Formats: sequence, C-alpha cells, structure tokens
Amino acid sequence: MAFEMTMVQFLSCSDRHTDLTSQGPALCVAAGYKTLCTPLQSMEIRLREGLYREETLRRETDALIGRYEILRQESEHRFLNGLQMIISLLSLQSRSAENVGTAAQLNVAANRVASIARVHRRLHYLDNVPTVAFRPFLEDLGRDFTALLSCPGCPDRAIVVEAIEVELPTATGIPLGFVVSELITNAAKYGKGSITIRLELHFQKGYALSVSDDGPAFSEATDTTSQKGLGMNIIRSLVESIGGELLTNRATKNECTQYVVLFS
Repeated sequence: MAFEMTMVQFLSCSDRHTDLTSQGPALCVAAGYKTLCTPLQSMEIRLREGLYREETLRRETDALIGRYEILRQESEHRFLNGLQMIISLLSLQSRSAENVGTAAQLNVAANRVASIARVHRRLHYLDNVPTVAFRPFLEDLGRDFTALLSCPGCPDRAIVVEAIEVELPTATGIPLGFVVSELITNAAKYGKGSITIRLELHFQKGYALSVSDDGPAFSEATDTTSQKGLGMNIIRSLVESIGGELLTNRATKNECTQYVVLFS
C-alpha cells in the first residue's frame, strides 16, 4: 500500500541481521503512527533517509564554500590594499628624501612592490573565467616580471615568450601560472642572462611548458625529485594537481637549465 512520509525513521522489527527481502511486513514509524510496511517500502524509507542526509550535507558544504570564498576575497583585498599602502609610503619617502641616491632607491623599491601587485592580480584574475588564452597570459606575466627584475645598474634580464595559441581551462591555467612564476623567480635567483618561456605541442602528453635560463647546468643524474627546496615542493604539488609531469633537462648549447611541465 502506497503512502507519503515527511520525516521517516526506520525501526528494525527483529535485529540488524534481519533479511528484509525474505521477511514479511516490517514495523515502521511514520508521522508518529505505527504501521506495517513491506520490504520494498522499508527500502524506500532508508533511501529517503540517505537522500535527506546527503542533501543536508550538500547544503552545509555549499555554505562552507561560500564562507571560504568570502574570506578569500577579503584576504586578497586586504593584501592588495597593504601593497598599495607600502607603495604610497615608499613614493612619499622618495619625494621627501634629501639625498638623490636615497630617493632613487626608494623609488625603485616602490616600483618593485607595484610589480609584485601586478603579478598577484595577474595570477588571480582567472578565478572567475572558465578558460584563458594562455599565450597572451604568459606574455603579460613576462612583462610584469621584467619590470620586477629591473633595477638601476643591473644587467637586463630579458624574458622571452615563445608560445602557441591555445585556450586552456582555468583549472589548468591557474596552477601553470603559479608554476611559471615560481620558475621565473628561481631563474632570476640562480641564473643569469635571458629567461625563455615556451609552450608547444607534445606528441605524447599534449602540451609542454618550459622555463629555461642561462644558469648553472644540472648534472645528468639530477632530477626534480632530488630537489627538496620549498619552491620545488610547491611546483611539484601544482603540477601534480593538474595530472602533469615535471622534468629537468640537461644543458643545451644556449640554455643551461630547463624545467619542463608536460600536461594535457
């Protein structure tokens, strides 16, 4: 006999080992009344209870995600505001400094903090878009880092981008953007000369994204798993998050250090 229930609690008629598919009607409680229900109706009750619990859990999860997103946006806002305040203070000090050299150094520091803010915005603006045109993204990122690495009296650190035109899902583009940023930072710290970013097709994996510089070459036995620094751990984690593979190539004629990310 069919019936409707609002909040239903299933009560076992004998013990937890009762085989409802072979027993007769089971004792149930529906809307405060005891009634007999068939094994099929008992199964329906349990399914409804399971669906109710899953729906409750889903709503709670959605609420947590919403709160996390609000906190993330607030954190981003405060971080960028903090950078802007630093820029303003450095610029103010630069204008009021009596020593010309001090003023120039303060101005350089302000420009570097501004470049950090641009890189940060570049990496996070993808949060609300489904795909990203990755070549223009890499070119903009390269320009931001070129400005960040420039300083009076320092040799120019050209960042060259050689990339195919491709639209990547944001879920892939964001981790790759952080990987490239970390690799550029490493190249600037340990290498010299120009830094080259390449994105090309790969016959097995789909795509190959590489960052190379003119720094010290790795030996033939060196691979990424033997490098234990925090930066490399972050890079490996990001590459793994998109199902990619991280490789280190030996020196070639013009490039001494090259990291390659293979992904699809």
